[in-house]
Amino acid sequence: MGGNGYADQSAIDEALDRLGGKGPGGRSPEEAATEGFLCAMPPLVDRAHTTAFIACVAIGLQHRYLTALEGKSLMYSAQLALAAHRPRQARRRPPPTPTPSGVGAKVARTVGNFTRGLIDR
Repeated sequence: MGGNGYADQSAIDEALDRLGGKGPGGRSPEEAATEGFLCAMPPLVDRAHTTAFIACVAIGLQHRYLTALEGKSLMYSAQLALAAHRPRQARRRPPPTPTPSGVGAKVARTVGNFTRGLIDR
């Protein structure tokens, strides 16, 4: 990995050489390209890297380095990462439950007491 968190070219070349169909159990050139592409994807460490990751997934799908199923799985991972990196104040909190007041509250209590009396009988 390079100092910026992205895989550097030597790591990509190493992955391609390792997986490029050499030796027993080697992969096809298409599988090697996919592996090299995935090695170059940015890590999901913050919002900026995650948005770059999403762009890489889109490019990978466009150039057919990734299958639709792989793209779907990677996009779901990015969605989870974005949710995890959302600032605290932006996270949704449920609205407070309104409490009746005034005449409406008096009517609600009266109806509640009346129905409780019918149920208790």
